[in-house]
Amino acid sequence: TSIYASVNSYIQLAVIVGISAIVVSILAGVFFSRQLIRPIKALSLGAKRMEQGEFDQIINVKTKDELQELAEAFNNMSQSIKKLVGDMKTNNMRRKFEQIKLNNIISSVSEGVIAINGKGEIVSINPPAALLVSKLPDKLEGKLMNEEFKFEHDGNHFTPDLKNGGIYRYPDLTLNRGDSIAYLDMMVAVLQHPDSDVAAI
Repeated sequence: TSIYASVNSYIQLAVIVGISAIVVSILAGVFFSRQLIRPIKALSLGAKRMEQGEFDQIINVKTKDELQELAEAFNNMSQSIKKLVGDMKTNNMRRKFEQIKLNNIISSVSEGVIAINGKGEIVSINPPAALLVSKLPDKLEGKLMNEEFKFEHDGNHFTPDLKNGGIYRYPDLTLNRGDSIAYLDMMVAVLQHPDSDVAAI
């Protein structure tokens, strides 16, 4: 009986110790998982806000580990993107203002004037030039000049050279307008400003 009593006491002690260890493990697991999940949720929420364009929010993680370093990297990236977006908006406003000035200058000229970019796309065109193809200026902006204005010289398709800067004259050009032919004397000013939206006029 005394032997069985000792064995039972040891079994009871082992069960108590085992249950206690399981409870402590569960509590420790819950605690550490919360400590891990909370900063991860903060990082996830911050990333979603950045995706929606909220670059002013700060992800506050103070875990003194890799998660805190990641949060600080997110914050730095958010500020960099905010500055980049601000610079892009400023540049877009500046370009729109320059576009308006260019359009006003070109529209005030009585001769037909076309401004194109390096891709040959029409950046700005005034009514006399648009009248050559019987279209409105705003319908031609953004289109390729070669597709809208099919110039010819001696029966061959003509495209002005835009590689070398300078002013060039191309006389005796023709433009087939369907029911009539326009005879043109073209002056081309090729600009050498890499930062400009206009490559030639």
